[in-house]
Amino acid sequence: MHAAMPLLCALALQGAVPPWVWLLPAVVTWAIGAGAFRYRVPLYLSNAKALQRLESLIPLGAKVIDLGAGTGTALAWLARRRADLVLTGVELAWLPWLLGRLRFRSTAVSWRRADAFDVDLSGYDVIYAYLSPAPMPALWRKVCAEMNDGARLISNSFGIEGVPADARYPVGDWKQSELLLWHRPPQSTFRVNP
Repeated sequence: MHAAMPLLCALALQGAVPPWVWLLPAVVTWAIGAGAFRYRVPLYLSNAKALQRLESLIPLGAKVIDLGAGTGTALAWLARRRADLVLTGVELAWLPWLLGRLRFRSTAVSWRRADAFDVDLSGYDVIYAYLSPAPMPALWRKVCAEMNDGARLISNSFGIEGVPADARYPVGDWKQSELLLWHRPPQSTFRVNP
């Protein structure tokens, strides 16, 4: 869409593009990038190497939630390979959510359109998040406030400033990605910074 802009600009200068055409790219950008506007989180899609590694880090029978689930790539992967898991996806942006809704319409995956920070995390064993550095401190505070002791937060590529990961797992892709894992500490041993 953005690659077509120079051509559209040239046509517009000649008077060949009606004014309403400019609204279409703006609406599509908003539909794809709602998370980018609110939390500075663009649409990232997990690759197969990251998903293979993720699959190995989730305990048997876990309740897993993917926050900022995009089009549901990670959940579709896990649903095909790990029938023991209870899977939930949350996506805020309309277009990725709609694609995920279509993908999961006849599966056991729970798919919701919601703000990830409005979701109660208390019933989940594992959170998977491929967000950006910006919302990670707020996500950690939410994990500490809501999740059970020992629950896992797994982030694709992005750390939490001031909170070292309990473990780091290289993915082995061209981006040199890694999965970072934190266990929610026992409530008596942590302080959550405001």
